Amino acid sequence: MCTVKKVAIIGAGVSGLVAVKSCLEEDLEPTCYEQFDNIGGLWNCTKEYREGQGARAYENLISIFSKDMFAFSDFPFSKDTPQCLTNATIISYLQRYSDKNNLRQHIRLGTKVKKVRRSDDYEVSGKWVVETEDDEGEDTSTFDYVLICSGFFKSGRMPDIDGLTSFLGPTDHSRTFWNGEKYRDKTVLVVGNSNSAGEIAVEISRYARKVYLSVGQGTWVLPRVASGGMPLDKLIHRRSNYKNVARLDGLMRSIANSRIDHNTSGLAPPQPPSRSRTMINGDIQLQILCGRIEVVGTLLRFGEQSAEFKDKGLVEGMDAVLFATGYDWKLEFLDVNIMGDKGSLPFYKMVFPIVLPKQSLAVIGCMDPDGPIPPVTELQCRLAVRVFNGKHQLPHVKVMMKDIKKRDDYVLKKYGRFKYRLPHTPYRDELAKELGVSPSWWDLIKAGPRLAYQYLHGPAFSYFHRLWGPNTWPEAKQAIFNALDPRHSQCAEKPNNS
Repeated sequence: MCTVKKVAIIGAGVSGLVAVKSCLEEDLEPTCYEQFDNIGGLWNCTKEYREGQGARAYENLISIFSKDMFAFSDFPFSKDTPQCLTNATIISYLQRYSDKNNLRQHIRLGTKVKKVRRSDDYEVSGKWVVETEDDEGEDTSTFDYVLICSGFFKSGRMPDIDGLTSFLGPTDHSRTFWNGEKYRDKTVLVVGNSNSAGEIAVEISRYARKVYLSVGQGTWVLPRVASGGMPLDKLIHRRSNYKNVARLDGLMRSIANSRIDHNTSGLAPPQPPSRSRTMINGDIQLQILCGRIEVVGTLLRFGEQSAEFKDKGLVEGMDAVLFATGYDWKLEFLDVNIMGDKGSLPFYKMVFPIVLPKQSLAVIGCMDPDGPIPPVTELQCRLAVRVFNGKHQLPHVKVMMKDIKKRDDYVLKKYGRFKYRLPHTPYRDELAKELGVSPSWWDLIKAGPRLAYQYLHGPAFSYFHRLWGPNTWPEAKQAIFNALDPRHSQCAEKPNNS
């Protein structure tokens, strides 16, 4: 009689929940450990920052992604859900997803993972020992496989800026931000050139005397909503766009400059959108134009109450600084170093650490796609569990190393360091091809012209990855057409509370 294989899952956020479901789909026995008192990960936010929380949603956060682009592949949002998602909407969605798929019975809340180590017979069995702690004490269990879903956004990165230690005001990181109240009537510097920096700068500007936003070499600011009320992500994340990057750059540049002139505002990067930073934000343009936010370039150094910038020179009277400068990836609980040199992550398909002789551990969500994360981590989990149960065989190690080198060369060329911000749709299609849920041309012909056209030229909904291959979903086709219905595609911008 075959014994059911056991899988330890670390974290019950978006990735952890879909990991539990993926294990159940493939007849594996999951146990999910969550250190806090509820599911949801970064969306399970509290007013007070909790140590070990990593990134979290703040009070007034609205997702930059629309509901059908954010959704899991077999669980659309309800028809009456607005296109733009608040934190409360996402938490409710994750709770319903958990209840619909009976995931809670596999989740141990309030349980912190202290250590994950290789078993004594790891070289033969590939098994792992997981040491945990909860209110009742400590526990040690052995698992056949491990899925690390605890998040890429854990340890806030604080840049090494000359004079920072001498600055007299508070220096916070975006992971602790809740709202702008603490910055009332202050002059504040926000450092960063991506989504969090823009959102937080806008929130603070509603309270502060003045906000300076240091964008370094610049960023392209795009609204949440494109012309006609279509959510921007439905327009941008299409397979056909990535076939002609120059055309995509032109489209994004045109949309960005339709809201604010990037050259005169100081936002313009030297490179087009495909080779530089982008920021999704519908409010920041107005705050810049009315002077509440002033864009500045690269931060050079601090004084006790001042900051000096490459383009603006010295600014006096600086009261506080908030860094929205990303995160360093750390796994303190793992007994083996799976990272490469200089911060590289030698993981096949960004999932399987190549340094491990046994592919019995997978890391989920250890990269930063330029689109919604749930469809990405879902594909990663589905692939990982099929490798675990032997239904999918990874290629030879030389093939995997070649694939890793190709990705590393891409990120080094684009960012000058190992920053794993990857193009959303092409990376998802890589995973889908490896998993066997992407269509052949014959599959598209059989699907009919309407569906085939939408797959190639329409929004890259996750629902497409339930039409072909393992674990299909009978309602996937209808979910696609529902998401394309114009009555479901309107999206209002976040209200301006100024």
